[in-house]
Amino acid sequence: MSLNGLESLTAKQPGYFSANQQELFLNGIEVLTDETADALSQSEAEIGLNGVVSITDYQAKSLGKLKKINLASLRKLTDNQAASLSRVKSLYLSEAIRYQINTYERVRDGFQPLK
Repeated sequence: MSLNGLESLTAKQPGYFSANQQELFLNGIEVLTDETADALSQSEAEIGLNGVVSITDYQAKSLGKLKKINLASLRKLTDNQAASLSRVKSLYLSEAIRYQINTYERVRDGFQPLK
């Protein structure tokens, strides 16, 4: 399901969409709420949130429960957010953010960070 022009969601809508088991693209959403992140975290679908440029630690923890997510527009992550998102099996991010996640995973797994 692609709702790329949608710019916001009501409090109930994420719960309806979380039943989608295929893919759900909400690339017009720029601001993610904690409630939306919680509701979307219940989905088995691939979630696309390309319009979101920042998230909170709480939202990262919720989104870290997903199997597939696209957050290619994120501009920065905290270490806590990187830790939460590193649990996602298929995670699409910008190159800079991907490097940060890879570094976190290496340190978590007992390896030295890439130089």
